[in-house]
Amino acid sequence: MDFKASLPQGISASLLSEQDLFQIYKLCQTQPQYFKQMGQILSYQHLKHLLTALPDSGLSQDSKQFWGFWKGKELIAFCELILKFPEEDAAIIGWFMVKKSATGRGLGSALIRSLKMHLVNFKIKEIILSYSDKNYSGKHFWQGQGFEPTGEMEKYPEVTMITMSCKL
Repeated sequence: MDFKASLPQGISASLLSEQDLFQIYKLCQTQPQYFKQMGQILSYQHLKHLLTALPDSGLSQDSKQFWGFWKGKELIAFCELILKFPEEDAAIIGWFMVKKSATGRGLGSALIRSLKMHLVNFKIKEIILSYSDKNYSGKHFWQGQGFEPTGEMEKYPEVTMITMSCKL
């Protein structure tokens, strides 16, 4: 099934670019607790960097997809994907966020189901992500999507990131 055809009714998707920074910023403003949990300050400069940032691994920019999900002209969610990393048949969800007013209604779950279908088209067999140890609702959300802890953790001054994965 085509990725865009699998999206919830009334939702469209497009790859985001620097031209979408204002919309991304507005959506991020609806989730201030995320930045607090991560020990980060929301800024245009930080968002601009995230649009193109890749792990230090020699990956090309083609490996990165930053999807925006729209209801009409309003950005209601986005997802950063890094394909074929850390293995050829794996992908990373670097960042997934839903506008606060659109949470709690199944939209995030529906978008993740669509993204899983999309990743199968790239022969991806495993999705990996990390969440903040302070983000209890995030942990619950990802477990509901079939993700399980891998036992890996990365400690940073402000936060500990816990790794989860999901087999496709």
